[in-house]
Amino acid sequence: MLGTCKLCRSYGELRESHFIPKAAYKAIQQSSGSPPVIIKPEVLIQKNEQMVANILCPDCEQRFAENGEDWVMKYCGRKGKGFKLKDLIDVSKPVVSAESGGLKVYSASGIPQIDVGKLTYFISSIMWRGSVHTWKSGKDVSVTPVLGKKYEEELRKFLLGKAEFPKNAAVWVDIIPPNSDVWGFVTTPYGGKQEQFWRYQFLFLGISFTFFMGNRIDPDVRRFCTFRSPEKFLFVGDDATEMLARDISRSIKESKRVCVPSLRRQGE
Repeated sequence: MLGTCKLCRSYGELRESHFIPKAAYKAIQQSSGSPPVIIKPEVLIQKNEQMVANILCPDCEQRFAENGEDWVMKYCGRKGKGFKLKDLIDVSKPVVSAESGGLKVYSASGIPQIDVGKLTYFISSIMWRGSVHTWKSGKDVSVTPVLGKKYEEELRKFLLGKAEFPKNAAVWVDIIPPNSDVWGFVTTPYGGKQEQFWRYQFLFLGISFTFFMGNRIDPDVRRFCTFRSPEKFLFVGDDATEMLARDISRSIKESKRVCVPSLRRQGE
């Protein structure tokens, strides 16, 4: 297909791009032996139904893979291949260990194998592609982030390597324990505007990504940003995991089930 790439804006061949990386669907299929569970507003179905669209040129597809997707797929949680990101923090000492909620905060700045830049690029690419295109799952329009033209353009330049990570953005990265019911899930970003800034979150095979954007982000959010903080904070905690489980359970309850034998630990 010929057209204009939404990232570099060059005209030429456009590839079939995935909203959620194709490798994630393949990983779920291989680990569970069955298609992933798709949660939609009115139906919940087990089907290999991927969200695709011709929006990127081959060079930009490769750019997304090299700068974020390949690294995340290597270090995320996958049955039979381990969970390399969690293994790296397990052998380090937390900088904060709270008694309530089991929260532990780790510093990735002293762990050279953890590429915080790749994690940040990955979440930024998901947020950008969700906001610049109307994605469909089958015939249904998916609910995706809405960031507005100004922030879309800031992210586009960052993803192209023409600008720094936007000053009015922050990211948090949480590690989900393998014994959690939501460990093997992959979701699209959910959330929206909260008071005076935007907050979106999504799960990706043992990793929870939270993205904040707006010029009035809470100072504590900025302070603990995984990308900007000198410590490069990563989080592990029972409270955060339970909150994610509640979010997914709520979506499941609000949907009509179609051919879903089991939802427990989809990635196992």
